[in-house]
Amino acid sequence: LFGFQSRASHADAADAPESTRELVVDRLAKNLWNLTQTEECPVLVAGAATASGPPAEFAAEALHAKTFAGYDRWLAHTKFEDLSLPGQPTSLGYVHGVDAARRQPTGAPLLDTKLHQLVLFELMYTEAANCRLLPEMLSFAYHAAAACVTAPSASSPSTVRAVRGAGLPLPEGDFVRSIVAPFHGAVVESMNLTKRLHRRVGYDDVNETFWRRDAAARLFEGVDVPVAPGAEPAVSAYAKFRHFCVTAHGASERDKRLSAVFEKTFKEHLGWGAVFVNFHKMFTFLSVAFHVLIVHAFVGFGEPLLFASAAVTAAACAAVLETHALFIHGQALMCSRRASYVRLAVALLLLVGGGAAAGGGFD
Repeated sequence: LFGFQSRASHADAADAPESTRELVVDRLAKNLWNLTQTEECPVLVAGAATASGPPAEFAAEALHAKTFAGYDRWLAHTKFEDLSLPGQPTSLGYVHGVDAARRQPTGAPLLDTKLHQLVLFELMYTEAANCRLLPEMLSFAYHAAAACVTAPSASSPSTVRAVRGAGLPLPEGDFVRSIVAPFHGAVVESMNLTKRLHRRVGYDDVNETFWRRDAAARLFEGVDVPVAPGAEPAVSAYAKFRHFCVTAHGASERDKRLSAVFEKTFKEHLGWGAVFVNFHKMFTFLSVAFHVLIVHAFVGFGEPLLFASAAVTAAACAAVLETHALFIHGQALMCSRRASYVRLAVALLLLVGGGAAAGGGFD
């Protein structure tokens, strides 16, 4: 339905290698069987007996919980609503969460629905390639895609089908071309541009975009998918998301490219300042220790109050750290920017007061 690759995609190749569909089926089968052989499995059996009953239910539940742990956290954080089309049969995306059993359509077991969810997510994850470093993007893509297909029910107990308006089916290879390639291309494009490092968009910046519901909504809300003559209008969130990615990937104007959607919240910088920020505790410790050694070398323990002047060195390190973090990095290292400003102010006061006291002592 979503254009995942299969062995038929490479039928002309000499060795006809297996592709996404075959690899996912084989991997899921092995993972499910392995779970039936663990100590946690309620009934230890072998062979065909693992395909049904308590062992099969335990394996499917355990693998489903582990696979969708990140998706569940993302959904709870963003509070994304169900994207199923109104007036359509219950979708795979709707049967999620603690009340999944209540949402499951009658006539088919919840186990079948969870297996279909596992297959869809694994298919997307397998074809994502380098975009596996974008788990939040994959969570959103799954959230939109799962709302386009029906959950197993009495009318179709062992299969799923596309709902009306989903814009499915799609040709083989479409998921890579329409979803994976645009996102990977946006990251590569940003890295290859003559931008300063702190303005380049990386994988983390893309992930942070999908942690905000309003930012992710820009990728499908208000998007109109062109309708081919005689075709049914595609109005699903996945169809709109797919069309947005394809259009943005091919846009010539920079402000309409996919990379323009992402915003940076952390600004990386090269140079000794970045090294100091990353290892500021070690720099501060060594500087204070060096200060104490100098005092001991010149005056020994005859003037113990002079050892307190090491606070001036610590304040100088803190002032450099917070100045660089607030005004160059643009990132607070403490609990908030206010805390960093307070820390900077205290450091400056210590520098001024310590300098005045040192000057008076020398006089």
